[in-house]
Amino acid sequence: MAKSETEFPATQKQRRYSPEVRRQMILDAAASLFREKPDATVDEIADRAGVTRQLVGQYFPGGGVDKIHTELMEQATASFVEQVLQNEYPPPKDLKEWRAVIAKTTRRQFEWAVGLEMPWMFAGEASGLTANLGYRRSKVRVDMLALVMPWSAAVLEDTPTNRLLVQCEYRAIDELIWLATLGEISVDEGVRFAVARWRGIVEKSASLLA
Repeated sequence: MAKSETEFPATQKQRRYSPEVRRQMILDAAASLFREKPDATVDEIADRAGVTRQLVGQYFPGGGVDKIHTELMEQATASFVEQVLQNEYPPPKDLKEWRAVIAKTTRRQFEWAVGLEMPWMFAGEASGLTANLGYRRSKVRVDMLALVMPWSAAVLEDTPTNRLLVQCEYRAIDELIWLATLGEISVDEGVRFAVARWRGIVEKSASLLA
């Protein structure tokens, strides 16, 4: 298989790349390093990418490691949103249809997330990341409501209470994804737990809190 332009073998550290490719190389190196060491430093990222610390600062000015974490999170989230928008599952018309499809959409989310191999993105406070990054991840969950609530409209009314329930559920799913990425539970177990929680929200919690 041909090597991609964004790979960063040590034997080619001095090769000249376009700014866009070099920037992505730094991100790819950081993503690879964070899988092993979530608290990696700028110096360690630079070494993995085969560039100087100054060059990392040039491409990610003022933000250091936090800015690189944020960029990786935004790229990953964009890929998930694109996947959701291309979802072949139309909004369910009733509870029976919803029950039939929720396991499939939840599995897709788990497979996407575990495939990223970036457990730090889902670990929240357990990862030791900065409060700023935790806030950004929380904002992603809030932004997902704009996609989730219309899709679920036939079984879950779009109210402030139900939005809060869904937002909390996505936080719980992040925890399950984190455990699955670490190998502490299987994807099958994570999906089963998440689907049970979704059913609890849609079929019980929402009506109890109405």
